[in-house]
Amino acid sequence: MAHLSGGTLSAGYACTECHAASPSTAVDFSQSTLAKVNGLTPAFDATTKTCSNVYCHGTGLPGTTPTPVIWNPPSAVTCGSCHAIPPAATPTGTHPTDANCATCHTGYSATTVNKGLHVNGTIEGSGACGTCDGLPPATGAHGEHRRGCETCHPSSLTVLAPSHDNGTVDLISAAGYSCGLIGCQPPGKFGTCTNSCHSSSQRWAGGD
Repeated sequence: MAHLSGGTLSAGYACTECHAASPSTAVDFSQSTLAKVNGLTPAFDATTKTCSNVYCHGTGLPGTTPTPVIWNPPSAVTCGSCHAIPPAATPTGTHPTDANCATCHTGYSATTVNKGLHVNGTIEGSGACGTCDGLPPATGAHGEHRRGCETCHPSSLTVLAPSHDNGTVDLISAAGYSCGLIGCQPPGKFGTCTNSCHSSSQRWAGGD
């Protein structure tokens, strides 16, 4: 009944998400749109009464390896069964380590979900620019640079590039950043910027 009436983690679903539109009671995902999100091929094993490869229970979500879900006796499904809290990844990179889901997802918390949006085939986010890292961030010489993120990074305040939130600090070539140390990732304390904004090379942090 949890699939029909809904529960604490989702709203109810139509019978046709798991059964063909016929008198047969056999499980048939061929007409389902939700179970097949991201091109999945869901299946049900009538012998073990186990659903597998279904989006509804976490398959296909970035950074997850969900276990097959047993129909009878029902598997215990709780917040965190389908993805970590917070998730390990997003479709474009790493997920912020903030466990307060409401920071970016309206109506959520670390223990509750917005049932109208949860498990619906889409990842909705409402976090405003600056929610996670400040505008500007309080690192290095960010406080001295207020011309806009796109001056140095492949993104803007209105359109985020795939390089945003990917676990790497990406810089455009016009920034003229040089790390100064083998193997370090920008922006490093000893890195310097040489570009049209400065008359000479300027150290990113730790003095000129």
